[in-house]
Amino acid sequence: MNKTLLAIAIGILCAGLAGGVQAEADSAQAGFEERGPANVSLDPSLADLTADDIEGMTIVNAEGETLGEVRNVLRHDVAGGLHALVSVNGFWIFGGSDVALPLADMKLESERLVLQEHIGQEKLDALGTDYDEDRYSDVDGGMTLSEAMQR
Repeated sequence: MNKTLLAIAIGILCAGLAGGVQAEADSAQAGFEERGPANVSLDPSLADLTADDIEGMTIVNAEGETLGEVRNVLRHDVAGGLHALVSVNGFWIFGGSDVALPLADMKLESERLVLQEHIGQEKLDALGTDYDEDRYSDVDGGMTLSEAMQR
């Protein structure tokens, strides 16, 4: 009887661990742009800026390393969050891959957007394969970011 209970307990424990590993793998497979709740808020330093204001701004990580320039402001069609479209790994305008970085994770400091998490070039390279333009819609350039978040 004790062996049977022990075998059942081990089976339940293994199933729980396998489920946790699968959930973590599913989360890792979801694009960076899709993580987090849809009801995130923008930093107050960004709320009154328009999409046109954001385009062309430099994005840096928390350590001050330049990640790229904002090419466009997008809204994720499913999750609803706003994102800055950035080209990485290219030379001038050639050969880069696009990455959508969440504006909810940024704030404005000295005319630059600062991503509040450390993302280096290696992680940006990996994120370039996650971006799928069919999941996004352009934000009207004259619309403030807080208005765009409400839609």
